[in-house]
Amino acid sequence: MNRHQSIVCFSKAGCGMKKAHPFKDVCFLSFLITLAKQNETDSIFESITTSTTSQIIEPIPWDQYREISILYPYPPANRDNIDNFTMRMEEVRESVEKKYGIVVEFEMTTLVSYKEEMEIRFSSGDDTDIYLVDNLFDLDWYNIDNYVNNQYAADLTDYISRFYPEIQTMLDYDPGLEERITRDGKIYAVPGCTNMDLNLYALVINKNFYDIEDKNRYLNVDEIAPIYEKLYDHSNNLYYGIANFYYIGNIVLNRYGMPAPFNEYGILLHENQPILFEETEYFKEAFEYGQKIFGSEKVEVRYFSWDLDWTDPSIFKNTTSIDLEEYKPVIAPVVELVSYHAFREKVFYNTKLFNEKYYVMPIKTNTLTGKITYEARYFISSLSDEIEASLHFLYLLNYDKELYTLFRYGIEEIDYVNTPSGMELQNLYSYTQMSLKFENPFIEPKLAHDFSLWGEFMDGYLSAQVTDSRIMERYQNEQIMRETIRSLLEKDIAFDEIIEKRINSYNYNIYKLYNGDGNAIHEFIYSLKPEDGKYIKDQIIQN
Repeated sequence: MNRHQSIVCFSKAGCGMKKAHPFKDVCFLSFLITLAKQNETDSIFESITTSTTSQIIEPIPWDQYREISILYPYPPANRDNIDNFTMRMEEVRESVEKKYGIVVEFEMTTLVSYKEEMEIRFSSGDDTDIYLVDNLFDLDWYNIDNYVNNQYAADLTDYISRFYPEIQTMLDYDPGLEERITRDGKIYAVPGCTNMDLNLYALVINKNFYDIEDKNRYLNVDEIAPIYEKLYDHSNNLYYGIANFYYIGNIVLNRYGMPAPFNEYGILLHENQPILFEETEYFKEAFEYGQKIFGSEKVEVRYFSWDLDWTDPSIFKNTTSIDLEEYKPVIAPVVELVSYHAFREKVFYNTKLFNEKYYVMPIKTNTLTGKITYEARYFISSLSDEIEASLHFLYLLNYDKELYTLFRYGIEEIDYVNTPSGMELQNLYSYTQMSLKFENPFIEPKLAHDFSLWGEFMDGYLSAQVTDSRIMERYQNEQIMRETIRSLLEKDIAFDEIIEKRINSYNYNIYKLYNGDGNAIHEFIYSLKPEDGKYIKDQIIQN
């Protein structure tokens, strides 16, 4: 099979064997010069701005075309969308070849067979260049030890300074990343952004239910409860809202600049010391504010968002039912308190319908504690003879804005349209299939359902990620606290029993809040023993 002529291979192991591409009569550098002369005003290369610096990375002047391949999964449910995928990959291939002299072949398999297919290729000596690291395939294979111990992964250490310099930037920024992508001081995996913990909350509001005159602003915390209380004024049972007490706790803490989030244990970390939530002056306010919101049966509690069903409630599955096959047609909520980044991810598609019915109001916070985190996302085969081009290709997918948008969101006017309010995706497959393993918050486009201040917020958020070392410190401390608690739960029976009792008391009394019982706060405090709280804090500090 001629790699230059083939775009995508959809068969299994047999098509993965790479054949040499014929040497070009004209070297790639000459090719660039020729194209540049054809259009002197428009460079064929776009500058790529790295995520945490202003450094401009120039394209690599290969002396000939480089051929690489990547084993990529498609979900079985979407096999009828192969034409869409093929068209997208052809655009990606043409762009990368024209701009960078890299010829890419996407070789396909299913998610469920990915690990098996990968092992077949290595056992047969196949020289496929790029593979994904993913716990979807096998939880054991999420740890790069498996790739290193089996000698599957190439050592990338000597290549990153030229072909993917951002990896070193990520390592400097997130000390925990070293354990995820390195062994014995050598880099074996390519990281990717896995989470943007914005620590931002918002209200999603039905326009017909409640209208805020000035939408180009943040909601004050005190404005949240009155919006929910409007539910009580309506006798129509079709009106209801959704809220989460843990979000309320976080909002109250953020209001006063507390850096650590409220969590399932009710334990905060402030200035490297564990603090029980009920010991703070903010505890009572959170419960009292929760009572205002949950003072009616018209507010439903959920530990998850409405998710995809905002735009099509008829397909809502009754997840509270024991029988998960039971469907329950319902009316969409008119107001929901959401963790914004998680919600943003869920409404990526069908945004036109969403924007016709709802608007989003962010809630003002006095502290920025959100964190960008990275995980191992790819490795390059130890059998690859194109490590340089493979590594640079992964870099380009994440930092060439045009290529990033094409791969993640698709082809304009087919997979998405640009509107004055932002990008509107046209189909679910467009995003869910291609978003796998790619997210760069520094070049993410504004989506049509983003709140109006999204750009300003992101500028501040991303700037803080680069300049505010306290964010990393808070993040690391919180991780340490959680790991310490989990370790104690496994080895300290007394600690485990106290924490279990504590969680049960929280859940019971929060449930009472949902039913409008104002005595919940007093019963929760009464259920706690001071000696138990002291034991919790002493053990966390000691461990």
